[in-house]
Amino acid sequence: MYCILACLFLFSGSAIGLIIRDVPCNLENITAVRDLNLTRMIGEWHQLKRIQNSDENGACSTLTIDISHVNNSTPEITIMHREIYNKTAYYRNGTIIFNNSTAGVFAMQFSNVKMDTVIVATDYSKYALFYSCMDTSANKSAVWAWVYSRSTSLQQVETDTGFQAAVNGNSDLKNASWISIDNSLEACDISAGVTFRLSPILALLAALIVCKDFVVSK
Repeated sequence: MYCILACLFLFSGSAIGLIIRDVPCNLENITAVRDLNLTRMIGEWHQLKRIQNSDENGACSTLTIDISHVNNSTPEITIMHREIYNKTAYYRNGTIIFNNSTAGVFAMQFSNVKMDTVIVATDYSKYALFYSCMDTSANKSAVWAWVYSRSTSLQQVETDTGFQAAVNGNSDLKNASWISIDNSLEACDISAGVTFRLSPILALLAALIVCKDFVVSK
């Protein structure tokens, strides 16, 4: 009982600002880039907007995508998320895992959290519109979304007709509460140092794992 209450408490805090849907995730039915050219996605992307969530609180956020080969084995796709908060840089490292059964769907995995994701639209330079979904129960799901660009110009993205059509064509994104990210020189100052942060979602899953192990062992 205490485990259940603790998990509910953690989830209530981590879901603030997210889009909570009364249906499970189904990325097959979302208009998205199904023939994604991952090679063209490599490099650093500046976060310009996001749907408000309690996992990210900083400014000057970036997502860096890279592909590495170890001993000529299957390539590993790595991602690194960075944001600046109170002049300190916070990093989260993860990987991208593609879903072989559904074109264009991949998972962004950070530690024990895996969020199924699609790129709703991209021109590989001016904008990339990310849409992630994770089931929270049998009939509910939570949605994250981000707008990334190779530059820090939000105006350049918002005046693009292809980008606007992609947002307006997705009811979740069209009706979402978006926040703009500060990418000014002042916001990007990291004079206080660097650290790695555990998100509330990670804390939630850790609690769920502990609870599961506790129940099984009884």
